[in-house]
Amino acid sequence: MPLLDLYSLWLGPPGPPPPVVVVSPIAVLYQADILIDGIAASTEGSRIRLRLVQATKEATAFGDPARWYKPGIYAVEANGVFYYQTGNQGRLLANKLIGVTQGPSAASAVPLVVTICADTSVGSLANIWRGVNAEYAPHAVHGEVISADVSTYGAGDGRCVQGRRLLRAQQAATSGLGTAVQLGPVAAGQRLYSALHVVGTTGTPAGTTFALVSAAASDLVGATQRVQYVAGTSDVAGEWQELAAPVTDTWWAARWSGFSGGAFTASISAGIE
Repeated sequence: MPLLDLYSLWLGPPGPPPPVVVVSPIAVLYQADILIDGIAASTEGSRIRLRLVQATKEATAFGDPARWYKPGIYAVEANGVFYYQTGNQGRLLANKLIGVTQGPSAASAVPLVVTICADTSVGSLANIWRGVNAEYAPHAVHGEVISADVSTYGAGDGRCVQGRRLLRAQQAATSGLGTAVQLGPVAAGQRLYSALHVVGTTGTPAGTTFALVSAAASDLVGATQRVQYVAGTSDVAGEWQELAAPVTDTWWAARWSGFSGGAFTASISAGIE
């Protein structure tokens, strides 16, 4: 009998490297708050599968007897079904990716701004990222609530940031400050990532300014503006902003000013990585 080959017994025969290890946490959310640009897709009756994927790639140098691995680029995707009302100037019915790349007035593709949160409460965990609308399929039966299937995938670096909700409820005041949330400091080498969604406005909306401020304490005394958004309440829209400068303050809040309409509904979430 041939001698027992321990290498073959334990490691398998020589050949290609082992399969890539994929870290893939998955969460399924029911009745989630789903925001895609300026669209509040659903707060009830939704079923969204959120998946974060990061493959571990081999980085072994030539001739090195030991094998080395390092994290690869990670990606995020969300797919599922939600129910919605008609309106929003027909924006939910437009496939943004196709409209800006293959439509009659094609331009550079602008990523969607996506926020998925389990509820609408300030302080709740929110997953935010920039994505592409890879697939959107509306369907309904006459007399029933309209539903749609959607799949979005991370754009750019595919980064999904787990942050906190800073603003969500309808507001009517000319200016105001949201509830303080302790996000922590922005250390050197980190960034603050934030997502704004303006999902509805009544009255005369022009002139509103949205911003993020920070302070050393929860009373927000002497708060400093850190991020200012371009989008106001003149249109339903989504906007992504980042802050790279180190900040020692640990308490953060949303702020708006200059609103002259009847009421508006907007969401702001932010996280630090």
